[in-house]
Amino acid sequence: MRKLIISMISLIIVIILGLSFDAISKENTIVIGTKDYPEQILLGEMLSLLIEEYTDLEVEKKFGYEIEEIHEPLMKGEIDLYPEYTGTGWGATLKKPLIYNKDILYQEVKKAYAKEFDVEWLDRYGYNNAFGLVMKNDKAKEQGIYSYSDLALKSRPLIIGGESSFFNRVDAYPGLEEKYGFEFKNKMILDINAKYDVIDIGEVDVIDVGTTDGLLRKYDLILLYDDQEYFTPYEPATIIRKDTLEEHPELEEVLNKLGGQITDEEMSRLNYLVTNSDLDVNEIAKLFLQSKGLL
Repeated sequence: MRKLIISMISLIIVIILGLSFDAISKENTIVIGTKDYPEQILLGEMLSLLIEEYTDLEVEKKFGYEIEEIHEPLMKGEIDLYPEYTGTGWGATLKKPLIYNKDILYQEVKKAYAKEFDVEWLDRYGYNNAFGLVMKNDKAKEQGIYSYSDLALKSRPLIIGGESSFFNRVDAYPGLEEKYGFEFKNKMILDINAKYDVIDIGEVDVIDVGTTDGLLRKYDLILLYDDQEYFTPYEPATIIRKDTLEEHPELEEVLNKLGGQITDEEMSRLNYLVTNSDLDVNEIAKLFLQSKGLL
């Protein structure tokens, strides 16, 4: 009987210690989320590397959320932080009227997230990945389409393709259609990873892109001119739960090391490497941070 009691006590101690270690492990683990496309995953890797380099915290990666879904796990505490874009936060998440001045937009979205979500916006990374519309270079020249206004005048026989979020978000196609008066023959919903191939074989005439997409040069596409300046700025920055930042205040300085470090051209080249080289995305992130003296 005594042996049984000792064994039971030992088992209870092991369980308690195990739970304690697990709780400590979770407290010292930062969960990073990203959306489901290469630029976001690359940014997620950069943030992971910075945390691992400058803190004793562990990192758990939850990469690949659909664009419309990533805000919810942040609110639930399933992730602690992720890279977000000012225009997306303001127009798509907060559903506020568009702001075109990038600095005013940043300050307003920063204040609104702190008030409504208890989430902090850290420093912007330095580049702007706005929405854009592209056509095959030869087709655009053949039809004399160089701007959105040109496209509006000649849109009736054309097909436009894009992700479902592009056609549904208030800051994307609905407002764009109203602004320019587009009347496309058809709208085709495309997978984000397939749309370049679809325009390349001529199934659609126009697709939406991010202006720092790496594949623009590969597929010989021309970025049309938003001559009425419809699209709001989309400058990325790390957003992080306030409770996470209160528990680990050192993260603010560490994550802000990425502030102002990436230009439009640099991000376009990095995106191209992610999709067109044999290098692993983590290795690309590491090489870039090393080139900036951050690792």
